[in-house]
Amino acid sequence: MFLNSLAAQTAGTSASSSLQMLLPIVLVFGVMYFLIIRPQNKRMKDQQNMQSSIKIGDTVATTGGLIGRVVKLEEKEIHVDFNRAGQPVRVLRSAIVGLVDSANKAKAMTQPPQAKPTQEKAKAADKSEPADEQAQAQKPRVRSPMNRGRAGGNRRPAPKKSEE
Repeated sequence: MFLNSLAAQTAGTSASSSLQMLLPIVLVFGVMYFLIIRPQNKRMKDQQNMQSSIKIGDTVATTGGLIGRVVKLEEKEIHVDFNRAGQPVRVLRSAIVGLVDSANKAKAMTQPPQAKPTQEKAKAADKSEPADEQAQAQKPRVRSPMNRGRAGGNRRPAPKKSEE
């Protein structure tokens, strides 16, 4: 009689224990979907929308880092002029990573030089590495869904040398 009641208890707990083992796996896949898969799909969709909205005269950046002006559009290719004396280069649409923001480029070119920093800013600048703000302001910005959230780029700082 004792064995029958023990067998009945184990049969009821095995169904609930298998559900308890399955629940963390389902939660991990749910979190992975919302943190990795869904944002990646959104970035891919934004990239495809950007590539399909390119028009003649736009300044684009390629995956190789070349920046040029669109002169002709085809279904899968774009003819881009990289200042090669009227010799456009055929580039696949998928190789275009972003549109160069010409508004920021024009603004940087017409901006007056920065005023001299105050004493507090000068002391803070002496303590830290000197920043070449004017050179960064003149660089054209590339609008791309792929580089969203990378304000300072994705460079790693140089490793510190240990003194022995």
